[in-house]
Amino acid sequence: MRGMPSVLQMRKNLVVPPSVAKVAGVRVRAFSGEVDIEPWLELRRRAFARARVGVREWTAEEFRQELSGRWWWSQQRLWFADSIDPARHSPLGAIACAQRGSAAEPGPPAVHWLMVDPAARRQGIGRLLLAVLERHCWELGLREVCLETHAEWRAAVALYRATGYEEVISAGDGSRF
Repeated sequence: MRGMPSVLQMRKNLVVPPSVAKVAGVRVRAFSGEVDIEPWLELRRRAFARARVGVREWTAEEFRQELSGRWWWSQQRLWFADSIDPARHSPLGAIACAQRGSAAEPGPPAVHWLMVDPAARRQGIGRLLLAVLERHCWELGLREVCLETHAEWRAAVALYRATGYEEVISAGDGSRF
């Protein structure tokens, strides 16, 4: 349809254990529960504020529905990239590892809500978070990671391609995370 954003489905096969390179001044940590919902929502607002394909704001309840309410949810499947500078209180980036399919028939893991604060982009944080997610998948014995993104998010598409993700033809089944 004209005017509708084009969604890309991408996939990466993990053939060697992913290496997680350090980014100076940044540490990665797992989600810490309710206290991290508002910082995640604020990061989401900043990260998508100027996106060509708009992303509407969420409430804490929508976070719970769309992330922590999913069958695949675990606090160890959502990571933050934080500055080690104590003056910086908000996260620099975040990523979640979703799972396609259902609890009865799980599909491949999926990159879900990779976000980097616009002021922290092009510093390796997106690559760092992808590597953390891929390493998590590797350690679970999972060798394929998939994702969906908008074609209009050119910087994100370029990052995914640069880190080994390839576009795949959608089955057209509307599968979501």
